[in-house]
Amino acid sequence: MYSNAPSKEVINILEFLGTHPNLDLATMNELVTITNTTVKQNCFTFLNNWYTKNDGQAMGVPTSPILYEMYLQ
Repeated sequence: MYSNAPSKEVINILEFLGTHPNLDLATMNELVTITNTTVKQNCFTFLNNWYTKNDGQAMGVPTSPILYEMYLQ
């Protein structure tokens, strides 16, 4: 489920939501930076080999349900 949410789209949606007048630019930039870092760190091991997931959210990460819900809404 979470692995189907495209990472670039999630970041674009977050930036769009950040245009809310009650949210200052510094906070928005921090949120986008943190989300970018979280989304890009999709590494896992399988049979002693390291893999990197290029798109989608990682399963079991606390931020994945939040980002996936943003994408669905």
